[in-house]
Amino acid sequence: MIRNRSIKQSYTTYKGDVDYETYKKVLTFYFKYLAQGLLNANVYKLPNNTGIIGIFKRPTYGKGLFDYNLYKESGIKSWKKNFHSYKYAANFKWDPRGKFSSLPSFVKTTYKFSAVRDLKRLLAKKINTENIIETFYDLN
Repeated sequence: MIRNRSIKQSYTTYKGDVDYETYKKVLTFYFKYLAQGLLNANVYKLPNNTGIIGIFKRPTYGKGLFDYNLYKESGIKSWKKNFHSYKYAANFKWDPRGKFSSLPSFVKTTYKFSAVRDLKRLLAKKINTENIIETFYDLN
């Protein structure tokens, strides 16, 4: 079972001498800093050989991506071709494979990385307005 941990839950297992408010401020600042770095096309190697994390682009094969916004407004099923981003889509990815990882296979299937909704929307907005898709690496 995959579950998300809040800052309060991670503080209960923390074995240090920092109070909760300071712990929360440090984690909040760190994750905002990490999010800005990811949006600036940085790829980070994670500690203990647990892989890499970043935003990677991939080509949209076939029909493209389904246009949920148009379907919600008019009921018409349509596919986006992503011509504004040169037929590429980008998403946040934790890659536990490759030379930066020494994790056993059961750990790779146990853990999952999922970016929060606000960060995904910020990425989509930046791709649509600033066309930053070219700055991301292709993982394939």
